[in-house]
Amino acid sequence: MERKYLTLRSGAQAGDRILVTGDLGAATAHRLQGKHLPPRPRLEEARAIVKEFKPTSMIDLSDGLASDLRHICEASKVGAEIRLEKIPISRRTRKLAGASGKDALQLALEGGEDYELLFTLPAKRVEALISRVKFPLSVIGEITNKKGKIS
Repeated sequence: MERKYLTLRSGAQAGDRILVTGDLGAATAHRLQGKHLPPRPRLEEARAIVKEFKPTSMIDLSDGLASDLRHICEASKVGAEIRLEKIPISRRTRKLAGASGKDALQLALEGGEDYELLFTLPAKRVEALISRVKFPLSVIGEITNKKGKIS
């Protein structure tokens, strides 16, 4: 990505919404079945979000939602509240997880290699973003001023 559009992990602010693209846990669910989903970095999606909506922080989900959100919170010196029921997990991912005796939510939180985007955005920009993008996007929580606390 062009340097002028670089978004760091360190800009999240209390009140920002936490968003993700796509379906989480899919890569790990497929690995449990002995299959490998080739990574597809969300470069086009990142460019669209950064150029038009200026997120306050962004990271790709390579280590799992819980770990990568912790990276943002540590770098930004903030906390986060996540609404677990809002985490996007496809029906197929749930089915694959269940067939392996695993919890799909745990795979979304702790699995890795989904390469979806995790980013924060001021609340006033969220509605415009959601109405204008053509890819799956979910609001899963909010940044808090409780440094280091993720709940």
